[in-house]
Amino acid sequence: MANLEEELEGRVVHIRSVSAKMCFYDVLIDDNASLRRTALMKSWVCGTDTLELARKGREEARIHVGDKVRFEGRKEEGGVFEVVNFAVVASFRKHNPGKTFTSIPPSPAPDQEEKKSEKQCKFWISTGRCPRSGQCPYLHQDGPAKAAKMEFVREKFNRREALQMAKEDHDLKSRHRRASVFASWLKEEFPDRLDDESTAVVDVAGGKGELAIELKVRLRSRSKVVVVDPRATAEVVRMSKWQRKMVRKMREEEEGAEAAALMPGRIGKMFGADVMRELGKVSLVVGLHPDEATEALVDVAVSASVPFAVVPCCVFARSFPGRRMRGDSDQEEEPRTYEEFCRYLGQKAEGVREARLGFRGRDKVLYWTPKGL
Repeated sequence: MANLEEELEGRVVHIRSVSAKMCFYDVLIDDNASLRRTALMKSWVCGTDTLELARKGREEARIHVGDKVRFEGRKEEGGVFEVVNFAVVASFRKHNPGKTFTSIPPSPAPDQEEKKSEKQCKFWISTGRCPRSGQCPYLHQDGPAKAAKMEFVREKFNRREALQMAKEDHDLKSRHRRASVFASWLKEEFPDRLDDESTAVVDVAGGKGELAIELKVRLRSRSKVVVVDPRATAEVVRMSKWQRKMVRKMREEEEGAEAAALMPGRIGKMFGADVMRELGKVSLVVGLHPDEATEALVDVAVSASVPFAVVPCCVFARSFPGRRMRGDSDQEEEPRTYEEFCRYLGQKAEGVREARLGFRGRDKVLYWTPKGL
């Protein structure tokens, strides 16, 4: 995956900040539109300080569209340049006072230029707005969208369920039980890593903490369980009614143990290598439909040689255009479907396995343990 250290220098014409931990920079070499390259800055590769300097640093040090920048790093297999360090060679604003550089976004993909589909745009149905604007290949119907939204969701659910039922040889459990099902599977697959008081289990993008509570409260995991989610601000997970009932029952059985000691912890930030360092000894990294954090979960766990188990959901292909995987003929391909995304994740480390959890919806779990553990 890695190549020799090298440099990429050119004019930054477009910036796409995916999250606080990742940012893409489109670069024109010698101002030639045919020599357009993509530089990718990941906080767990270049360091949080370097990424923050590029995004929010001093005016003369951070990167603006129009600036000529020299990136140092390595070229990945997919053609994306993975940045380790950078330097602004020439500031557009300094050399062109009073002028504004107009960002040049990438050209629409070929399939976006085709005739509009008869299918409904899910963004338009859900919110009445579409981030793709005039480039969207789907229909934007005016007027109340509630009925169209319900029909869209119903058709998608029925289609996915039919495909899933065709692959399973048993009845599927309700999607509302997916946290319970996944937690039980983790307990069976990684028993030792859930029962070590000196280690932590990290639940990436765990939201309200349903999976973490299943592990810590219902299954009595002795390991510390921590939810890492940027939407969280409280130090501990807030409980629902049924969760509080579960804790009360556990406290009775534990002879009045403090509820705070029984509950998962919570860190309100994006998951990355810095979180792993903050927690110290981590025994397992897990994620149940962690959305945009899915790939980061796998990358960080593999880099730290820590076992992981993740149940992927949405692909977010448009948010991560630099992804490339080995196709059937060993040619590089861009993963765009769910199955392709799972295959792409499985190629990140040798020995990644998969299993089905048996609940409605996307129930495929990818899991990995480093050799020797």
